[in-house]
Amino acid sequence: MGCLSNSLELHICTYLNEDEEQTANKGVISVDFGDVVQVTLVSDIDNEHIHSIDQHAINGDEHVNSGPIQQGHQKTWVWEAEDSGSFLYHCAGNGLMNLWTHINNGMYGNIVVQPDKEKKKEAPAVEYSVMFADMYTTPTADTEDPSNYHEFDLLAFVAGDNNIMVTNGEAFNYAPFIGADWNDGEHSLVILNPLDVDAEIFNGVPLVAPVGENTRWYITNPGPNNALAWHFIAGQMDVRDGSTPKKLMSPVKNEETWTIPAGSSSITDTVFPSVGPYIGITHKLNDVVKGGAFAVIACDINNPENNAAHPLAQFVCNDVGGFESIEDIIAFNELINPKVIVKEI
Repeated sequence: MGCLSNSLELHICTYLNEDEEQTANKGVISVDFGDVVQVTLVSDIDNEHIHSIDQHAINGDEHVNSGPIQQGHQKTWVWEAEDSGSFLYHCAGNGLMNLWTHINNGMYGNIVVQPDKEKKKEAPAVEYSVMFADMYTTPTADTEDPSNYHEFDLLAFVAGDNNIMVTNGEAFNYAPFIGADWNDGEHSLVILNPLDVDAEIFNGVPLVAPVGENTRWYITNPGPNNALAWHFIAGQMDVRDGSTPKKLMSPVKNEETWTIPAGSSSITDTVFPSVGPYIGITHKLNDVVKGGAFAVIACDINNPENNAAHPLAQFVCNDVGGFESIEDIIAFNELINPKVIVKEI
């Protein structure tokens, strides 16, 4: 979690037994149903503001809320993962003061509680985590730090007039194309970001998925204001938001669009049946043009010659990726999406 000039560290430990411990410091935290989880929240001594954390995965104030953490201090507490599903966590500012600013500046993540092993459905081939968020900023010139060119706009926030929509922290983060402008004679696409496949620069590179395999999507909406109308262009989804002991990961079949309110996270499964691009968007379409869209290229890893039927699939799947296995796809996605879910934390 980071917030402009402020810094927080979040240390997560799950105790599988007396002798074994796992840790994580990624934006996505994955634990198993019934795990005992230890959280340590550390606030940097140089922070300008007081911070805290609110975890939606659990109940009880003593478990959910850290309370304000002063600069240079930390707090450790323990909770048990009693409900499966995907849940938001976020900075709650100084007892809710500046909560909206901290969320606007990217201080959020999601906690995935995997279902009870006896009731867990068949594992998906690939898992993804994508966090949509609306941002309210005023562009500013900063001669000392050109990268810091946006400031939080309180009036725009109160009016609900966001000027940016991000996926995992950046507008059009995984969307080099959408719409209709580039024309290869058969396919028309708008170029929003250059498709840069340099080893160190991955801006605008689409995510990759295997054709015909189940993929699982942890879609989180920290807000702070807008509801997310989660939708895959050219795809349908099974929603797995069931969280009670009798309904662990129970699917709602063949949904076209799924509403995820601000402050929530959902789990959806999708099978991409054929080669080509699939666009994940919020169907609140004015937020799409502000950045709320990303691309997935479905690749046929068993018959790569099928990718040649689509020029983008040929380029991404064969020319760039050379994907021959599910493991190749997972490794590629981890390069461009460091918040991809991890089974072991």
